[in-house]
Amino acid sequence: MAAEAKSEMPGMTHRQVLDKKVQEDPVLSGAMAKLTDAAVHYDRNRDSIIMKAFEGSSMEPHVFKMQLARAFQIRLNEKEISALVLFFDKDGDGTVDGAEFLLEFFRRGFQEQARRKKVIRDRENRKKKKEADAKAKAEAKEAEKAFSAAAQDFT
Repeated sequence: MAAEAKSEMPGMTHRQVLDKKVQEDPVLSGAMAKLTDAAVHYDRNRDSIIMKAFEGSSMEPHVFKMQLARAFQIRLNEKEISALVLFFDKDGDGTVDGAEFLLEFFRRGFQEQARRKKVIRDRENRKKKKEADAKAKAEAKEAEKAFSAAAQDFT
């Protein structure tokens, strides 16, 4: 899948090709959204034992689906699991390599956490700017009143 995707989209990195596939396929996009949400909420202190099931193994689609349900409470329909298997099956043997899955799982989680933090930071910065603008406007209005009062004193 990856090799043919690369040749179809020259000038794009492998990561860009994969991300484009996720954006273009609504079934894959929905399944990845479920994975990403699970990755964001993953707690390595609490959930590390669960991850043993993904380490060092190649999983058939039904096993992969079962592990996702057990480890992350992700429920996928057959179309979603098929889309994920195609996405994660790098060598075309119809299985998902656990280590490759975990790399993508954590990458998506960290990426989404960073995106969410940026959204919060941007929101806070807009709020601070709005407050600063309102304060500056109030100060300018006060200064104008003071100037008007002082100007009337001289007349």
